Amino acid sequence: MADIDYWKDSISNDIEVVRSIIRSIPTDSLDQKASLDNAERRLRSIKGNTRSFKAEIRLLADPSERNSYKAELKRYEQTVAELTAEIKNMRSEGNREALFIGANGDGGPDCIEDNPVAAGDALLNDASRLQDKTQESLLNTQKMIAESKEVGMGTVEELQRQREQLNNIDKDVMRMENSLDRADKLIKTFGKRMATDRLIQCFACTNVLLLVGVVIYVVVKGGLAKTREELAPESPVGGNDNSEVSRMLRGALGW
Repeated sequence: MADIDYWKDSISNDIEVVRSIIRSIPTDSLDQKASLDNAERRLRSIKGNTRSFKAEIRLLADPSERNSYKAELKRYEQTVAELTAEIKNMRSEGNREALFIGANGDGGPDCIEDNPVAAGDALLNDASRLQDKTQESLLNTQKMIAESKEVGMGTVEELQRQREQLNNIDKDVMRMENSLDRADKLIKTFGKRMATDRLIQCFACTNVLLLVGVVIYVVVKGGLAKTREELAPESPVGGNDNSEVSRMLRGALGW
């Protein structure tokens, strides 16, 4: 904001200086020429400041503020065009008046009749000066065109660079969206697998518990059978387990 206000104040001050120069231009041809040259130099400086002011306007983010400064820029450009036209008219009037001045710089229109050679020399000198100024103006115009082309090329390159950055940002955003979609799918797949694994784990745990129960049942049952055999009384007739009496006794006792 400080830079744009600086260029704005510089343009306003230079415009007031040019107006003051135009109001105080003397009638003498030599002094008038010097004043007009000074005013033109000021106008060239104003045009350079105007380009800088325009560049600062492009950097503003607020649309309303940017439009306000654009309106001021338009007024400045219109004022510069009016001052340029006024200076050009004054210079043309001065050149026409100089055609009627003699070689010594005094006299009037009658001097042409009194001294036609001096009047012709003055005319040639003025024409030569006018040609020099025209050539100088042409060179300045060509220089301004070249500078404008450089600024335009720089602006185009900057816009292309910004466009490439935007394209890269779009590509990065698309890649991030694809990554998020893949991550979401992986999370859903992982959740489904976890649910399936839990069912498998529960089924396996149930099978293990059933197997442990069967083993415990077999062990307990086998232990009870062995205990019953150990508690069975010996045969009173002294026979072995294979005797008929022993089997009968066991059957009677329920062993």
